[in-house]
Amino acid sequence: MISRGRTLSGWLLLAAVLTLLVKLALDTLDSGLAGWVLPIIAVPACVLVSIPLHEGGHLLAALVTRLKIIETRIRYAEPAYVRVTTDPGSPLLPLRFVLFHLAGPAVNVLLAAGLSKAGTADLPMTVRECALMAAFASGLIGLLSLLPQRLGTLHSDGTHVLRWLFRPARARAAASAGGANPAPAVIPGLPELHRMVVDGRPVDPQTLARLAATASALAGGGGRPRDHWHLVARAIVELRNDRPADARRILLGIAPSAEPDVTAALLIRVVAATALGDTAQAERVLTALRAAHDRAGRPDGAATPPAENLIAQSSEISG
Repeated sequence: MISRGRTLSGWLLLAAVLTLLVKLALDTLDSGLAGWVLPIIAVPACVLVSIPLHEGGHLLAALVTRLKIIETRIRYAEPAYVRVTTDPGSPLLPLRFVLFHLAGPAVNVLLAAGLSKAGTADLPMTVRECALMAAFASGLIGLLSLLPQRLGTLHSDGTHVLRWLFRPARARAAASAGGANPAPAVIPGLPELHRMVVDGRPVDPQTLARLAATASALAGGGGRPRDHWHLVARAIVELRNDRPADARRILLGIAPSAEPDVTAALLIRVVAATALGDTAQAERVLTALRAAHDRAGRPDGAATPPAENLIAQSSEISG
């Protein structure tokens, strides 16, 4: 990440160079101290305003296109973003998400156009120069967000637009799972469905159908799911479709730890093993999971149920 100080100094340096170029073009080099300082300050001032407006454009587009807003984060030293999700079976997803991702840069472009018009109006020269400098800053923010690039752990608007246009299946999977690194609550219905399966309670068919659509989109996106929560989603669907062997296979190779996603995955693996009648493996996985929680100082094992409870549930789960 770029530190706050370096970001501000970079914008000020760019502003100083652009101010010199603008004054050379307008022949206003002798405009005095205020005529130099104010246009330079106009650039970082516009940046402070443009970033919230950019994210506001995304928020407005999300409301108009009926996308579910999960998180909004506005930062100046790190990438700002609006994270949304939706049901993978929703209609017109590519169009809705393209509009969502273009809305932020569009706000910057509109702001730049308005400031450029002010820069050519019959106003004092210093005001015109400030408007032109601010217009450049706003336009640059919009342009940079449209360039395909990675910003820390996030992708730019331009990258997302290209994915929705040329790789809609992969984009659909990421969107339905809530973005790059989804928490379990972001995948629709996963936490409650996980508890139902582990506790042996009846599963809500509608929740399972939504999760199945998400898992299908993940599988159709090309390559493997990117984290344990995606594997858990796929394994639950296989388990509820009376394919415990496939559910167990999906979760093989996950080493026991006290992390929530690993714990969730191994509990589903235990359920799959008991459904296959392999109670010895179920007990080994539970023992290893509890040992990992003990080492991490979480002796409750994230409320893992006794092995005998899971074994007794095997006939219900496989049905």
